[in-house]
Amino acid sequence: MREKSAFPSFTSIFSSEDASVTRIHHTTHPSRPDAAQADVRILALDMDGTSLNREGQLAKDTVHALGEARRLGWTICFVTGRTRVDIAPLGDTWRVAHYLILNNGGKTIRAEDDALVGRFLVDPADAEKIINHCIINKLQLYVLGGDAWWANIVTPRDQDYIAHTGSEPTMLRAAAPVPPAGLEGLMSPR
Repeated sequence: MREKSAFPSFTSIFSSEDASVTRIHHTTHPSRPDAAQADVRILALDMDGTSLNREGQLAKDTVHALGEARRLGWTICFVTGRTRVDIAPLGDTWRVAHYLILNNGGKTIRAEDDALVGRFLVDPADAEKIINHCIINKLQLYVLGGDAWWANIVTPRDQDYIAHTGSEPTMLRAAAPVPPAGLEGLMSPR
């Protein structure tokens, strides 16, 4: 049976000169005022429930369509709440993208060389307040940092995710076990 792409007519979108294709036109870049004009085409895609199929993989048709988009000059970015470790089950198929934006924007990795090109950290004092609030009020919370993650509540759905990715969280009982620096994101799944 042929794999169904998440994007049935994906390639036609990128070859279109139609007005529905958004183009961002810069005359100058703030850090490079002498830079020439650039026509930037960025396609930012979620992974879970969007780009990945029901098996949690990128279908061959999707990889092909994204490759075609790259060939036509689009910069492809996967944007996800996943951590770097959570990407492992995809093998190298995610590298069809130029960039991988992880932890809901907390970390950006360039696909061609795995270089860390951006990282935004949560203030430890703010994180401690949020973590303690969620623990006291029994609100599920994930804390993301580096290749690790923490959770205060693990549900059966989380257990399925852990089995699929092989990435198990450290349980949060208080803010203390979380490193004081290097927190890239906090996420409440509900």
